Amino acid sequence: MSFEGRIKRTIIGISGKIGSGKTTTAIKLGKLFEGQGGKRFHVEQMAFADPLKRATAKLYGFPLEWCYSRTGKARTIESENMTVGQLLQCFATMMRKAFGEDFWARRLAEFVEECTEAYRAEASAEHLVVIISDVRYYNEAEMLRAMNGVIVRLNGDPAGERKICSRDLMHVSEVDLDDYAHFLAVVDTDKNDAKTTAELLFNGQTLDDKGGV
Repeated sequence: MSFEGRIKRTIIGISGKIGSGKTTTAIKLGKLFEGQGGKRFHVEQMAFADPLKRATAKLYGFPLEWCYSRTGKARTIESENMTVGQLLQCFATMMRKAFGEDFWARRLAEFVEECTEAYRAEASAEHLVVIISDVRYYNEAEMLRAMNGVIVRLNGDPAGERKICSRDLMHVSEVDLDDYAHFLAVVDTDKNDAKTTAELLFNGQTLDDKGGV
């Protein structure tokens, strides 16, 4: 189905605590969309924390890839006596306090619209799917819902990361969505591996027709 001058866009935000499998599930979910054949779907993967990670890595002079792995986040930045993961938590909070609670949300919303406009010009597929792998705050979830997106929740810690994690497990970014009432789906990742979790989400209601933009 196509729209003259419009495209179909689905935004899927993934919420969950440290170690729940958000990034891995996002990647596998994206591959399920891309594997539908032909040029039906175009997938864009992004995260609220992408600009935060770029800024923190540049400021403290460590490789950006450290921000994207468990071992990297566990590395200690000697000058601050903090791990990379702890620095990310602190820097994110500092920027929210300095520039407003929706600082990172605004950055991502702008990027989503930029991607949508670029995709509209290319028109290489019928449906743009934006997967956001790190919905941590209430205002982020509500912003995505206002953009006609859906939010899903992953509960679990299949690799036991939280048991050895040095980050603050009671940080607001970890608990802000504990009682959120608008998750479209909730999956236990202790009982379902990332592939199964992605399949459950893909075969669920995330493909509801969200119309054109």
